[in-house]
Amino acid sequence: MRFDNLTKTISLITLSFVAFTAQAADFRKANWGMTMAEVKNLHQGEIPANQRQAMINYDGKLAGLDVLIFYRFDGLGELFQAGYESNADHSDRNRYIDEYNQLNSLLRKRYPESETPMQVWNNRLFENKPDNWGRAVALGHLIYQWSYETSETRIRHELSNDKRRRITHVLTYEAVVDAADTDILDEL
Repeated sequence: MRFDNLTKTISLITLSFVAFTAQAADFRKANWGMTMAEVKNLHQGEIPANQRQAMINYDGKLAGLDVLIFYRFDGLGELFQAGYESNADHSDRNRYIDEYNQLNSLLRKRYPESETPMQVWNNRLFENKPDNWGRAVALGHLIYQWSYETSETRIRHELSNDKRRRITHVLTYEAVVDAADTDILDEL
């Protein structure tokens, strides 16, 4: 009987540890500060890595959307940024807005205390014409933004243009730099 209770206790502790470990990841299964080799090992080494560019990227899916999944490493070879960039190519530019809203809805469920998404108008030509808002994004007249920050990670979700009138839809996770580290770096 005591053995059964001990087994149950050990199982609960193990499950709690596994749950804590799963929640502790900063992006997917990775944590800030991991090396490129460690991140590649999380994916069974099956993902391409560009040593010169200090990044890993590969095609994947996020909430049914085709995306480029990326990991970026700093000068010390440590993971500091990761995220998703949409691979969509829509002739109806308003579909980008629909996809942004779909993903943002999921983010706000995950982070209910987050700020309200913003629309930033740089040129109000199409503001009263919602059927042209996708065009406004492509022209750089309109930007959709949402952000959230935990103690470890800054999350930014943005729909904007890339200065070539092409719409970019990016969800970025970035390590929050400790203020003490910033002070030391400023002294260098």
